[in-house]
Amino acid sequence: MYLIYNAGLNGPKEIKRAFMIVISYGNTLLQTIYDAVNGLNSFYRIRKTDYTWTEWERQLTSSDLNAAWYNVNLNSNINQYSVNPLEYSVRQNILYLRGSFEIVSASETEIARLTYKPSSLSVFTCATVGSYGFARMSLSKEGSLKFDGLIANDPSKVTRIEINEEIPLW
Repeated sequence: MYLIYNAGLNGPKEIKRAFMIVISYGNTLLQTIYDAVNGLNSFYRIRKTDYTWTEWERQLTSSDLNAAWYNVNLNSNINQYSVNPLEYSVRQNILYLRGSFEIVSASETEIARLTYKPSSLSVFTCATVGSYGFARMSLSKEGSLKFDGLIANDPSKVTRIEINEEIPLW
């Protein structure tokens, strides 16, 4: 085990001081590096048969995979559905939206402005509650979450929109 100080020359740029373990088996080498500051970041790379190295890959932890959910702050003219409020979580560069809001009367209405934004417009559909159907939603690359309209058996009976969506942020 080595304690190394890294300036980004041969190690991952995210780590400045680390412990490194090198495992050798014949011509195969594996380097694993652990952040000595907080222990949260760890990376690995492998020397290939042509004696070049793979890129450093970050190892995922259980906290990377566990979801922390936060309420979406809806615009003032939109009512949150208190039993199942609209929430978001971000894991591995994917924005997860779940929950519902009460229906709005006008199409093209901005529901919320999100901090996390996709690299291009993301369009998706959601279930309507009160009458069978679906609503068209969009999240712009500026972070505007919009209700674009709905199609339902009886639009006058739709009381809310239920969202359960995954949106890549790259």
